[in-house]
Amino acid sequence: MVGFTCDGVGSTCNGAAQDDYIPNIGSIGKRGRMNLEEQVIEIIIEQLDVAREQCVPEASFVNDLGADSLDLMELIMEMEEQFDVSISDEELQKIRTIQNVIDFLRANGAA
Repeated sequence: MVGFTCDGVGSTCNGAAQDDYIPNIGSIGKRGRMNLEEQVIEIIIEQLDVAREQCVPEASFVNDLGADSLDLMELIMEMEEQFDVSISDEELQKIRTIQNVIDFLRANGAA
């Protein structure tokens, strides 16, 4: 599929109605052309309402970013959806930092 752009609501896109527009994202996922680390950090910022500066690889979700158990569950569910992975309870016990998430995703083909 070839991607194309639309110029406004109700307009046409290369002759097709705007409602027919499907962006060409290929295998880059739902967050565009960001690399894996950027995608993970964007999700964390959105889910935990933290500043980008806090999102360093060694940041602990609980100790550094202030996440509680509900925050962590919602964060994991979002990661599973965005990267089309499943995180088992056993694997979840190992995920404590941003780097842990990135490593898990890379090991499970999300990169």
